[in-house]
Amino acid sequence: MSEVRTYRKLLTTAGQASPPWVAHEVIDMFKEMQAANVIQNGVSVIDVGCGLGHQMRLIKDALPGLFARVEGIDWSPATVAKHQNDQHSVYDKVTLCGSDKLPCLDQDFDFALSMENLEHLYGDRSIGAISEMMRVARRLIVTTPLPSECINFAWIYPEIVEAILDDVPLSEHDFICLESAVHKSTVFPSSMVDAGFTHLPKGHGYYCGNSSAIDVSLIKCVGVDERAVYAVDAFENSSLKTRYLKLLAHSVELHKSILASPHHQAMQPALQPTQQPVHVADERKRSWMPKIFRGK
Repeated sequence: MSEVRTYRKLLTTAGQASPPWVAHEVIDMFKEMQAANVIQNGVSVIDVGCGLGHQMRLIKDALPGLFARVEGIDWSPATVAKHQNDQHSVYDKVTLCGSDKLPCLDQDFDFALSMENLEHLYGDRSIGAISEMMRVARRLIVTTPLPSECINFAWIYPEIVEAILDDVPLSEHDFICLESAVHKSTVFPSSMVDAGFTHLPKGHGYYCGNSSAIDVSLIKCVGVDERAVYAVDAFENSSLKTRYLKLLAHSVELHKSILASPHHQAMQPALQPTQQPVHVADERKRSWMPKIFRGK
């Protein structure tokens, strides 16, 4: 039998990490809130879909003393185990659970962060995850690819080929770890703005908002149907490999659904703000900053 391929070994023994530039924009958000005296040291944060925590490490290192409590949750058992066995984990606690069912008390955190996580959830689970973040935290910061960038074809096509050629049987653990890394849904920026989020004009899906001001019912998304991935007909191989290949195929098809959605064209105004973000020191140009950043 062949050795386990590199990508699969990485995901099933450790987990996934998003690119570091995601954290840089979040750092800027926190710095501007500090400069505006909206927040002070002692902030509590839950990182929803924390992955390996590289982004949270960058954020904490850039903002020493700001965070009093940082917890993470993730759906990958390999990722959670890695944090639990690491005495130097960036998190005070990491829990294995879904993003749409957080084991936290209401308003238990100052901030809920979701950095490159929503796109990994099936269908409407992304909206359920936002609802849960609103429940457990007073303020939300969300980063996620724009709809047109949701599917990374440079990754997914080679992964389909490698998965087809992979002759090492998948365990349930392996499937869950691989499944959690596939992009399965997207939220439309214009609907996020309609719901009460501020969309920062950074060429990516950067959103922030006050939980009490968000109407989650206005958020529109499109995604892979979990039931379609897990369904098995009489003529189909029921192996976990077959299920994973179905998931990858549905992820490719998701791009077509995104382009066909009436909300795809509606997103364009949200991507063309009339004013670019500026440094908080320039008081006359801070109107782009959401109220939670201005302390009003």
